[in-house]
Amino acid sequence: MKTPADPNDPLLRSLAEEAADLPLKAADEARRTRALRLQQRRQVALAITVLFCGVCSWQIYAPRDRSQELVAIQKSTDTPMNIDRQTASPFPQLGKFVIVRTEEQARNEPLPLPDGLTEDQANVVKAARGLPLLLVRDSFGKVERIHVIAR
Repeated sequence: MKTPADPNDPLLRSLAEEAADLPLKAADEARRTRALRLQQRRQVALAITVLFCGVCSWQIYAPRDRSQELVAIQKSTDTPMNIDRQTASPFPQLGKFVIVRTEEQARNEPLPLPDGLTEDQANVVKAARGLPLLLVRDSFGKVERIHVIAR
């Protein structure tokens, strides 16, 4: 069996005095760590908020080319979807960019040839009647390229 320690031992007394401060030191360290984490969380939340506000304001106030926006307009009841592009372009011939029609409508009622086509481009458009085409115009409104979209 173990003999009980002498309470008057100077080594035990100094260890007991040092151990009395340990809970206070541990609590103080825990408070500092908790405060540091809270400060870091606040800084991260502030950075995310500033980033979110910056992205939102950039989306709202960034200059946009309004002629690129599509507005869906239903033209008639038999055609489910006709899309016209509303343009703020100084070129009046750039009125309609995208026209969605059924295949039967495309065969029966061919669209008139666009303005500003060269003779070769007009021949390509005539030869591709009924096929989906993509006409690429330059900034002056002239047809730059014609893409025939494969099915």
